[in-house]
Amino acid sequence: MLRRIVISFCLLAVVLITEITLPAQATPPNTTGNEAQGAQSMAPGMAGVQMRARARLNWLTQELNLTDAQRGQLAPILEGEVQQMRSVLDNSSLSETERQSKLRQIRETNRPKIRAVLTPEQQKKLAEMMAQRNDF
Repeated sequence: MLRRIVISFCLLAVVLITEITLPAQATPPNTTGNEAQGAQSMAPGMAGVQMRARARLNWLTQELNLTDAQRGQLAPILEGEVQQMRSVLDNSSLSETERQSKLRQIRETNRPKIRAVLTPEQQKKLAEMMAQRNDF
């Protein structure tokens, strides 16, 4: 239980630090100028959400060798997940216990959606990677 709390606080710290340190005009890695320009025209918080979702998608692509079709299916799932998490983290009316519970619920809701896009081999590799990180 204590380990989960520590991991949750670390995740929260990373998200908050990323939000603070990433300038809204930064071009996300592996994007074209048009994609970055589209992110800049969004509401300020949305650009950061899109960059974090894209970073996670790039990590999954690298680790699991995703196809373009899989990337296309996962992008909206990951963007939605990051947006939901951002909303929970921004909600100052929640207690830490409620916040952690909601974040866990978001992850648990999205896991099957993510896995449904993957091949059995990719699902196995993802499970192994997440077991090592104790995160998925």
